[in-house]
Amino acid sequence: MAAISANGGARRYWRHEPTGTRLVLCGNGQFLVNRGGGRWRLPREAYSLAQLEADASWQPDTRPVVSAAVTRTGRQARRRGEG
Repeated sequence: MAAISANGGARRYWRHEPTGTRLVLCGNGQFLVNRGGGRWRLPREAYSLAQLEADASWQPDTRPVVSAAVTRTGRQARRRGEG
């Protein structure tokens, strides 16, 4: 299991519209994926910003709750000295 705050906090989130899968870019450059449930994991496949921007099925997730998660995980990472 991977924790967002342990990877420098969240910087950006995306949502894969067809499947509902979520993806987060962490402060250390690592991507984590959530395919449902509450667990974030290292993805099996490699992702890049260029790939996400080119694929219309991946949409930036900018909901207010997501913005709050970016703030919260960044704060947790800074407290732990990881961000």
